[in-house]
Amino acid sequence: ISGFVSHLSGFYSRRMDVLNRGFSGYNTRDALRIVSHVFPRTNNMSLSAKWAWRDFTIPDAPKPPQLCIIFFGANDARFAPYTQHVPLNEFSINLRKLVSLLRNPESEYYSPSTRILFVTPPAIGDKMVEEISRRDGHAPDRKNKVTRLYADAVKETGKDLGIPVVDIWTAIEDAADAVSQYEGYEQYLLDGLHLNARGNEL
Repeated sequence: ISGFVSHLSGFYSRRMDVLNRGFSGYNTRDALRIVSHVFPRTNNMSLSAKWAWRDFTIPDAPKPPQLCIIFFGANDARFAPYTQHVPLNEFSINLRKLVSLLRNPESEYYSPSTRILFVTPPAIGDKMVEEISRRDGHAPDRKNKVTRLYADAVKETGKDLGIPVVDIWTAIEDAADAVSQYEGYEQYLLDGLHLNARGNEL
């Protein structure tokens, strides 16, 4: 209920349907594999059809989205050899591929009217991650300094492609109070990785 998608749904209530196509543990590789289940194909869309008794607009495929939020990086930044890990260079390329699906006229998902928004991965609470990892019996599988590289890649890609970016990594870094046990990250993160209610509001 406190997730940012829920907030968006409430904000756009009765004006726009907000569809969450984020899946637990997914990275940019996974996103590219499931695009056919997320974006409607626009190259075979019929704009209208006629009923016997009057004209009626009936698209034979769902309408393209008005806004597409691309929010990846936290899982891609996980350390190798975890399967979620995606090397930094490939991560940047994958972001460009996702954008191209909507912007390239040759794409079967081409939708020039769809606005695109990037969101960086959030900052990582290293001490929280270390504590939970020790409790679970394994070494930490991510670090904030590595996630920062992926956040920077999102910002650089957004700048290159002219796509606005919500920099949640920097927002958490600036807002965290470093004097607490977990350096302030517990104010915005549930477990050092996932946003809590306050983090989603931020």
